[in-house]
Amino acid sequence: MEFIKEVGEFKITVIEPYWTETDKGGICLTLPCYTEPSDAHPEGQRLDFHMYFTRQIVTTGNNKGRTCREVSEEQCIKLGMTAPFMPGKYKELDGINATLVTAEDEYKGKKRIVGKWLNTSKKALSVGEVNNLWNQMVNGESTLPKVNNKQPAMAGAAVNNEENDLPY
Repeated sequence: MEFIKEVGEFKITVIEPYWTETDKGGICLTLPCYTEPSDAHPEGQRLDFHMYFTRQIVTTGNNKGRTCREVSEEQCIKLGMTAPFMPGKYKELDGINATLVTAEDEYKGKKRIVGKWLNTSKKALSVGEVNNLWNQMVNGESTLPKVNNKQPAMAGAAVNNEENDLPY
């Protein structure tokens, strides 16, 4: 199986993630990402996506000011690990489907392709869900049945007297 050698987005499956120690005493969760076989790549392709759990502070982007550990914990949960994050739950990421975004990077004077981001795959929508979203965009109203969200008050619970019509 060959490694991904181009910049782009790839539909992948994570297979058998594992932990390693970094050179500076941190830890890294490695997510081996595999593409499906295709005409151009009959055996599929692979690239390891690395999530670093260190105290290093992110200096740019949306996560500026946060530690790599905080960002990686949050990303694990977004990818499908049950909250709260715990290192022993890493196997919950085995078999997930996602989109791998690659980028060109330079390390010690050599250019290479690396995993830049791993995003959860979008779920397929039913025809009813598509029609509902379309009507909301075009007409500003939902086609899903309205649900009465009123529930009887329980002892000690705050009572909400407003009627909420929310789609399910």
